[in-house]
Amino acid sequence: MPQIASLSRMKSFRIGLMVFVFHSLVGLDSFSQTSTFPQIGACAGVKDAEILSKAGFSFIEENVQSFLVPNKSEEEFEQILEASKSSPLPIKAFIIFLPGNLKSVGPNAAH
Repeated sequence: MPQIASLSRMKSFRIGLMVFVFHSLVGLDSFSQTSTFPQIGACAGVKDAEILSKAGFSFIEENVQSFLVPNKSEEEFEQILEASKSSPLPIKAFIIFLPGNLKSVGPNAAH
């Protein structure tokens, strides 16, 4: 029986250690009712910001090709930027950095 008691103590120790590490990472007060929900972004366009805001998202991860429009004029970008200022959600990140025709991996990669 001493070996079973030792295994039980070891299991309890590991569980306690995991709980301690988890609380250290997320903060001891993170489970209180006054804590805020972590910010979660959505990979979507500004045009979807209203519905995403109502769904609980905190920010948008916009597409480089359709928002920053690297292949279009500065005037077109300024129009898109101005329209985004009325968005209920901020843009905090970008996705899809390279256009689809610029292959970065594989046998047809253009480096």
